[in-house]
Amino acid sequence: MKSLLVALTLLLSTIPASAQAIKAIIIQINSEQNKLRYLQKSGKNKEAENVAGEAMEARKKMIADFNDNFSYCPVYYYIDTNADLVKNKQFKNVLLNQDGIPVKDPVINSSDTDYLIVRYGYPDANTSVRNVKDLVIYTDKFTPLFRVHRHEPDKTTRKYVFISGKYDIDYYPAAKELNHTMGKRYEE
Repeated sequence: MKSLLVALTLLLSTIPASAQAIKAIIIQINSEQNKLRYLQKSGKNKEAENVAGEAMEARKKMIADFNDNFSYCPVYYYIDTNADLVKNKQFKNVLLNQDGIPVKDPVINSSDTDYLIVRYGYPDANTSVRNVKDLVIYTDKFTPLFRVHRHEPDKTTRKYVFISGKYDIDYYPAAKELNHTMGKRYEE
């Protein structure tokens, strides 16, 4: 009985409870590093510059969307190439503010579990029901928790859309929906 209680406690400690407020979200910024490496190795430097520019534009749209439409808790960002550091809760010089500057005193630290990781992209293979990019929300241990489906933008959110004409790089606004979902999920 005691081992069952310990196992249940460990399981529940990895999932933010409804009553437990979320201190912050950490949003992954897609660097398109794999595309860039491939293009550079192939000698397609001009195309690599185009990919880097489009990745930057998508990043700007996402950050603007969260700045304007998400108020539930503080928002930090990290570059996808630092995912292992975030998984290991090594936040120093990894968590960035909206301007891309490392955050000196984030509201979370390596002992916290009450934050969420947010990634815009295709869902993990085992959770995919739609082959559409969405916000995928993870626990601090990168366990998938839920998805926020993007909606077609309306006239108030259209300015946050970025769609590449050539590459699989895009961003559709979803910050407002995540803000609403978190309010319902964590404050009921």
